[in-house]
Formats: sequence, C-alpha cells, structure tokens
Amino acid sequence: MMSKMKFKRMVVTVTLIGAFLIFGMGVKNAQSANIDEAAFYALVTVFYVGNAEVSTGYVFEGYSLDYLYEAYSYYVIAAEQAYNSYYYAYNSSAYYAYDAYTAAYNAWLYLLNAADYQYSGWYYDNASYTGLALQNSGIAARYLAYVLYYAAYLS
Repeated sequence: MMSKMKFKRMVVTVTLIGAFLIFGMGVKNAQSANIDEAAFYALVTVFYVGNAEVSTGYVFEGYSLDYLYEAYSYYVIAAEQAYNSYYYAYNSSAYYAYDAYTAAYNAWLYLLNAADYQYSGWYYDNASYTGLALQNSGIAARYLAYVLYYAAYLS
C-alpha cells in the first residue's frame, strides 16, 4: 500500500507538470494569436490601399482632384493598419516572425511615403505626384503579401 506522503508527492508532481503544460500551450496560443493579428491587420491594410487606388483612378478618369485627398485619407488609415500589423508580428516570437515584422515595417514606411505623395498631389493641385503614390503603395502591397505568406506559414 502507498504511503500518504508518497501519494501527496505524486499529486503535487502531476499538478506541477500539468500547470507547466497549460502555461506552455498558453504561450504558444499567444504567439499564434499575435501572428494572426498581424495577418488580420495586413488584410485590412490591403483593403484601404485598394480604396486609395480606386479614388486615384477617379482622378485619372477625369473626375475632381478632390479625390486625391480622399485617397490620401485612405493611405493614412492604411499606414496605421500596417503599423498595427508590424506591432503584432514584432511581438510574436514564432518562427519566421522576424520576416513577417520586417515586411510589415517596410509596408508601413512605403505607405507613409504614398500618403505624403498623395497629399502633395492634392495640396499642389497636381496629379503628377499620384504616380509616385501608386508606386509606393504597390511596393507596400507586395510587402503585405509577404506578411500574409509568413503568417499563413506560421499558423
């Protein structure tokens, strides 16, 4: 028959092992949640980049240059969402998270440039800056695709 002390020791050992396993799974879920959040914000960013490009297209179709300000607003929102993607990817310690957060960071920088060019086009009433804004947003979209790829690979 098992002594009381030995039984207590077994119960404590099993409890501690269980606590460590639960804690370890919680950390893994938190890391996974961070990279999932990064992917979500990358998707939201692409949505706003698309809206900005549609507004820019209206200008090229002969509509008012006021659409350049609307596109600028979309680029600003897209840059904020790209920063959120960078933030969550940076806070994930999952494998390949480094690649995801550097891609999100680059997307954020290119979207800030796109917003600046778009604002200049609106402010100076000159659509020639719009080409540079579109170029920068296209490069940002490529980086956002990398974020989504790494997040899908990590999930």
